[in-house]
This record gives sequence, structure tokens and C-alpha cells, in this order.
Amino acid sequence: MTPPKNELSRQELSERLAAIVESSADAIIGETPDDIAMSWNRAAERIFGHSAAELVGQPFSRLVLVHPDDVVASAAVFEQATAGAPTIEFENRYRCKDGSYKWLSWRSVLAGETLYAAARDVTSDKATEAALRSSLKEKEVLLQEVHHRVKNNLQVVASLINMQLRKIERADIRYTLEDCQRRVLAIALIHEKLYQSEDYSRVPFYEYLCSLAANVFEMTGVSPADIKLVLDVETIPLAVDKAIPCGLIVNELISNALKHGFPNNRAGTVRVELAAQAGLLRLCVKDDGVGLPAGFKIKESQSLGLQLVSTLCEQLDATVEILARDGAGFCIRFALDD
Repeated sequence: MTPPKNELSRQELSERLAAIVESSADAIIGETPDDIAMSWNRAAERIFGHSAAELVGQPFSRLVLVHPDDVVASAAVFEQATAGAPTIEFENRYRCKDGSYKWLSWRSVLAGETLYAAARDVTSDKATEAALRSSLKEKEVLLQEVHHRVKNNLQVVASLINMQLRKIERADIRYTLEDCQRRVLAIALIHEKLYQSEDYSRVPFYEYLCSLAANVFEMTGVSPADIKLVLDVETIPLAVDKAIPCGLIVNELISNALKHGFPNNRAGTVRVELAAQAGLLRLCVKDDGVGLPAGFKIKESQSLGLQLVSTLCEQLDATVEILARDGAGFCIRFALDD
């Protein structure tokens, strides 16, 4: 019976399919579960270097060998494919006729008694990927070294300030230099945390705040037994451009609380909070000390430290809330990173 004019005969379909296979840019190979090559298109000849006449009817692995490092994984994939698993995708390396190895990206499926596989040569992609990884590693090492050197240089500056402090007797000048030293060390600590981190663009801020607060207590000579430090800080990493001003703000506010909030050996607590709320970051430093003077306004303060806090809040585009009940508190809110 003659097929309708709008339908192709089985022979015509087979010829068209064969033409598509032969014109494919990917190697298309058919083999039996016992490794006998059944079909081998022109792309396979180009990629592997072996002609169809050399391989068809022969064991595929006789001429085309898997890279020694890929043998076990490739054997496991072949076993799954010949067992009738759904379409399988994998990558491995094969040795070509000229002795070189090529990376191939495979898709295979079992149809009847024949395993059909299409392979794309991704050797150049792998080389590009390796080059990019190498370049990225070099940049990571360089950036790590930069943070390490910046941290060391800032610590040298802090040491020079310390040497100068030994020669100064006036208390007001000593306090000023000690404040400068704390600020330098607060920035140095940022670079130290970045140097130790796997992400050189973001600071693990919880760890940073723990170290920073301990440093401030030590440098101000306040015993944690007299004034307790409480950290209620979520593990939120901050970008460097926000971590540095936040670190300086916390440094100033803790220092200010320890200096002015607990006169005459008064005991108490300093509390630092950090939390994400509705797309904003909320950073608070509170104490239960003597509190703030009546009518206090941060922008009118004569304290250099609080003036610095006000300036840094503007840099962060942050709002500042003053808490004047049961001590003193400063809460700032600013947008989280995208």
C-alpha cells in the first residue's frame, strides 16, 4: 500500500535521520552492551581521529581508551546506561588516535539492544575554566596578602602611638591618643578577619564584634567582672564598606559607655545587638549606666567620638535612635546589602 503523499516512507525517514546524524557537530555513537561499536558518524571521526571503518563491528574500548583517572567512574556510568537507566549525562576524557586526551560531555540512552551516546568536545571549555580558576586563585592570594599587609601596617601605626604615649604625662593628651589607637586597631581588626576569611569582600561580623569588644575592654582597663558585656548578634556577614564604619561606631559607643556610663566603680552591663529586620540592619549599643544628659542630641555633642558616630551614620545612610531610659542606648538602622 502506497503511503499518503504527506507522509514519509520508513526508508525516507531513515535516510533523513542518517543525514542528520552525519551532519551533527557532536559525535554520535551506537554500541552494544558488550562494547561493540555499531555506528560512528563523521563528527566522531573528527573528534577521536578513528574512522568508522576502523571501529564499526569492533570493540569500542580496543582503540579508544578512557583516561586512567576516569576509568572507574566511566565504567559505573556505562553499567547504569546499559541497564536501561534514563538519559545519563556525564563528562570524561578519552585518548584519541594521535595520543592526546579530550574532555567530552556525554548524553546517552539505551534503545533496544543499542546504547546511543552523543558526545561534545569540551576540551577548550575545560582549559578556559582551568585558566580562570588559576587566575582567580592568584587574585585571592594577592588580596589575602593585601589585607595581611594593611593589617600589619595599621598595627605598626598603633605601636608608634603606643611609643608616643609612654612619653606623655598629660592625661587629656593621653586619652586623645588612646582613642586614636583604638580606632586604628578597630580598622586593623577588620583586615585581620578578612585575611582569615574565605570571602575577602565580606566580614564575619559576629567574630569581629567579639574581638573588637574584648580589645576595647582591655585597652580601657575595665574588668569584665565589673562591667558585663552581652553580645546579642546574628551571624550576618557585612560588606567591607559597611563593616568598617559599623566597627568604628561600635568602638566609639562601647568606649563612650565604659568611660562615662559607670563612674565611681559602678557595676553594670554593656549590650551590643545586631539583627536583620525587614530588609534593614539594626545595630544597637546599650548600657545600664548613669544615662545621658537631659535634652541630649548627638549632632550637638562636643565629643569627638559621638561626632564621628554621627558622621559614620550619614556615610551608611542610617537613622539613629537615642534610648534614654534605664541608662543610655544608640540604635542605628541601615539597608542590608543586596
